[in-house]
Amino acid sequence: MKIAEIIEDSGINKGVVVSKMGFTEDAISFAEYKNVGLVELREMEKRDWQDQLTKPSFQVALVSITTAITLRRPEISSIIIHRINDNPIKINPRHMAVRHNSGYEVSIDQYFGAFKKLLHDQEPEKILEKYYELKDAILINRTTKEETPISGFTLLGKLTVRNDDVKREIEIVDEVWLTMKILFEGNSFSVLKSGLIKKDE
Repeated sequence: MKIAEIIEDSGINKGVVVSKMGFTEDAISFAEYKNVGLVELREMEKRDWQDQLTKPSFQVALVSITTAITLRRPEISSIIIHRINDNPIKINPRHMAVRHNSGYEVSIDQYFGAFKKLLHDQEPEKILEKYYELKDAILINRTTKEETPISGFTLLGKLTVRNDDVKREIEIVDEVWLTMKILFEGNSFSVLKSGLIKKDE
C-alpha cells in the first residue's frame, strides 16, 4: 500500500484511503497494521438509517430563540337591556337582534364587534361601560320570536392582555468533526453519496 510509505516518509500520524469498491480482508488488516484509515464510498442502504439515528454527534452550539407573543383579548362581561317603562334586565345575547324604528334589523353581534374595537384601545383590565341609545326600538329573540320594546342597552367589558412567549432551543452539531475524530482513533467508516458517514462494524 503506497500510502503507508508516504505516511512513514512524511511523518504523518494517520492516512485515509477512500474506495468505491470496498476493501479486501487483507487490505483491512494491513491498513490497521500501518495505521491507515479506510473509507468506503457507496449508496445508502436501509440498514444504514438505523446506524445514523443512533450515531452520536458533537455539539457546536445551542441556539435559544424566544418569540415574544402578546395576546390582547377584548371580553364583554355583561349586557343590560333597558326596557321602556320597566327596570333594566340582563339577557343572553345569543340569537338576539334590534329592530329600529325604520324597520331595519341589526344583530346584537354587530354591536358587540364595535364595542370590542373600543376595548382594544383601553387600558388592560379596566372596565369599560358604554350605553347605546335606541329610540323606539324593538328587541327581537330570533329563537322564540318574542319582541320587547327597549330604549337602549349597556355593554360592559375589559381588555385582557397575556404574555405567551415561546422559547425554543436548537442544537447545532458537527457530525463530520466527530466522525473524523473517531476515524483517527482506529475505526473504519463509509462515506455515502448522500453525505452520510457510517461506521463499519
